[in-house]
Amino acid sequence: MITDLKAIKRLGKLRHEENDDFRMYVRELPFSIKAIDEAVETAYVEVSKKVDCTHCANCCRKLNPTLTMNDVKRLARHLGMPLKAFITRYLRLIQQDKKQVLIFQKRPCPFLKKNCCTVYEVRPRDCRSFPHLHRRGFVYRVRQAAENYDLCPIVFNTYEALKKSLARRVRPVTTCGLILISLMACACLATTNQLSAKPITLHPSDRVLVLAPHPDDEVLGCGGIIQRCMALNIPVQVVYFTYGDNNEWSFLIYRKHAVLAPGAVKIMGQIRHDEAVASAAAMGLGTNQLTFLGYPDFGTLHIWINHWGDAPPAVGMMTHATSVPYANALRPGAPYRGQEIVRDLTTVFRSFKPTKIFVSHPADFNVDHRALYCFTQLTLWNLENEMRPEVIPYLVHFPHWPEPRGEQSGLPLKPPDFFQNDIAWREFELSHDLIAGKEKALRAHQSQFEYASRYLESFMRTNELFGDFEKISLATPKFAAPHSRALLTQGAVHRQDERDEKDHLTESEQNGFVGLEWRYIQLETNAIKLSIALSRPLGDTVSATLQVFGYRHDVPFERMPKIRVEVGVLKHSVHDQNQSLPAKSVTVSHRKRDIEAEFPLELLGHPERLFVCARTYLGEIPLDWVSWRLVELK
Repeated sequence: MITDLKAIKRLGKLRHEENDDFRMYVRELPFSIKAIDEAVETAYVEVSKKVDCTHCANCCRKLNPTLTMNDVKRLARHLGMPLKAFITRYLRLIQQDKKQVLIFQKRPCPFLKKNCCTVYEVRPRDCRSFPHLHRRGFVYRVRQAAENYDLCPIVFNTYEALKKSLARRVRPVTTCGLILISLMACACLATTNQLSAKPITLHPSDRVLVLAPHPDDEVLGCGGIIQRCMALNIPVQVVYFTYGDNNEWSFLIYRKHAVLAPGAVKIMGQIRHDEAVASAAAMGLGTNQLTFLGYPDFGTLHIWINHWGDAPPAVGMMTHATSVPYANALRPGAPYRGQEIVRDLTTVFRSFKPTKIFVSHPADFNVDHRALYCFTQLTLWNLENEMRPEVIPYLVHFPHWPEPRGEQSGLPLKPPDFFQNDIAWREFELSHDLIAGKEKALRAHQSQFEYASRYLESFMRTNELFGDFEKISLATPKFAAPHSRALLTQGAVHRQDERDEKDHLTESEQNGFVGLEWRYIQLETNAIKLSIALSRPLGDTVSATLQVFGYRHDVPFERMPKIRVEVGVLKHSVHDQNQSLPAKSVTVSHRKRDIEAEFPLELLGHPERLFVCARTYLGEIPLDWVSWRLVELK
């Protein structure tokens, strides 16, 4: 074990070519990405135990982390400073990997004192993750590790340990050996990553509706579909759920200063509207084929959960609006309530009469994407006697996906490994012309492309991907008898790599992290039973929430019960939106890592269908979640 920084720097220079060879060697190994990640983790854990970072702090002196907007807000709040003052005093914008990012103005870190971090509890995500060896996909980041080899004792010794451990798995690397390994790796990848997806087909009789949570999602998910529809003279309409007016990070880079005042935020929303119009024109769409609804960016899932009926309208996070504030929206002044969104979607659906609806995915990591899926399904249930279009979800936000990042126009877009067994994926192949058209349309979203080009370019592939969870029906003969159950195989999306998904939390929040996953839903004679599994027992400040919303075709959804059960260590509470109900309304069985809740059908309004979801919280801070699932009862 070598920890002397001078010795590490000297060895880094001596072993530069050796490290380059090893980097190529790792990328061509005939092992799965997961197997290599496990080898890295084993070495990293052992080395980390023997290195005291407070005796080094070299990363704090030599490196300059990039800061997310959440990092900036957290630090400013911790220091008791206004956000704009913090940015002015400590940060600056630089160009990095084709995008502009925020970094500290000076090195060493302004918060480093005597080798210790004075803001350790709220330090930036980049700092919490360093040296990034715990993250998935080491083969994609092996160059990054090599760059930190002569700077960090943990990286240096982990790298050296890997040279030994991975070398034991194969014969010594020779020129012939590298060729053989490369061929084996290609064959392995061709086998394990083969996409068994049914193609999306378009017919002359189709009417295609694309629902985009934010401007640019229509291009990322369906840019090729839209262009093909235009080429085939298939009617196509694009609906934008929000104006994308809650992206402070892109606004900061676009305007070169913080955009925080509600009026300025609305101006940025209008800019994103204009970018969407320009992007649509690049795909051949006219303004008469675009509809903007104007609901609150990053607030629509909150509307879905809490703002129905007579509940007060939601408040836009940055616009502070309680109704649609844009004059060029479909219905300016529409209150931020669930039934208003359903009203607007109903208007669009009835007017356009789609045969195919492309909509955001229920497992997407962005809350507006999940909300739009739920509102779409609800609206179609209301209209099922008038139309039954095919619903085709597309995925945009998911951890470590797409990989590799950046422009990869020669590679196909493959599903996240996590969903291989839960979703029947379908694809739409893109020609070179469609890929080029998609890129042109995406670049028209200038405010987004300037700050996240590598991520956006990751969708420039030879195909577009679509898929949904299998429908859950307890009305079929298989589940007709009481006490029959359906397994819910899709676990919490965070559980694929719990450590990475905790990176946005502070140290104390990470220590309280509790993951969850679905187990089953069961139809009893007079009740529905839901079961979830926890990654560890709940703590004093951690709770689990189960939500069940009932649906009937003959009762307006805003008048149907929307039951939420909050389970703590010692007791549980029951709510219908913001109204408290007696705890005995729902029977809860809580055993260390398992929770079962029995919801009487009467409490749910004798529903025909259900929306179900679950998540964990640390106080008010969301930790983990599972996707909203649709359940047929009758």
